[in-house]
Amino acid sequence: MWWCRPASRLLWQSLIISCFVLVVFLFFTQAMGDRTLEYFLRLNQLTKQDAAEIRWSHAVNNRRALTEALTGRTHMIEADVILRGHDPKEPVMAHPPDNDSDITLNEWLQEVKVYNKGIKLDFKSLEAVSPSLVLLKDVLAELSPPVWINADILCGPGGKAKPLDSEAFLFAVMTLPAHITLSLGWTTGWTSAAENPGENT
Repeated sequence: MWWCRPASRLLWQSLIISCFVLVVFLFFTQAMGDRTLEYFLRLNQLTKQDAAEIRWSHAVNNRRALTEALTGRTHMIEADVILRGHDPKEPVMAHPPDNDSDITLNEWLQEVKVYNKGIKLDFKSLEAVSPSLVLLKDVLAELSPPVWINADILCGPGGKAKPLDSEAFLFAVMTLPAHITLSLGWTTGWTSAAENPGENT
């Protein structure tokens, strides 16, 4: 894919962004992790100060999965966000290649905000970021649990999906409150019965 080719310009851009990610990681990861851990300790939902005890529900992209996560023992709920592929164009909970869902981000947030669950929104399209942040800011005043914002902004080993434009994504999330955890990642891929980049042989 053209966005993953090791062209000189992309290589330098990746290096600069990697340095930025490293600085963010070194200065903020400990504090972000501590805030999430301390929240669930304060609610007596954890027995010890160990982040490994935090239970996650992943790909909570439909109403059924959300109901199970909200009523179960999950601490953190992770879901994917895209812009619906047809009108009305609005953020919905889905992972490509899906382009629609039975629940919009607005409906998802309204359900989650009445529970003491942390959330992680994984953005799969740049177009979904701005309208999603408007919705998120509207509920942040009522949402006290941990909130993580995630996107893959670099190409990683075997990555075939197009990463989100790093500059545009970082610019968009700069307006979020300081207590929001920014979780940056890179695209990956793995093929069975084949040699994969970065894999030990």
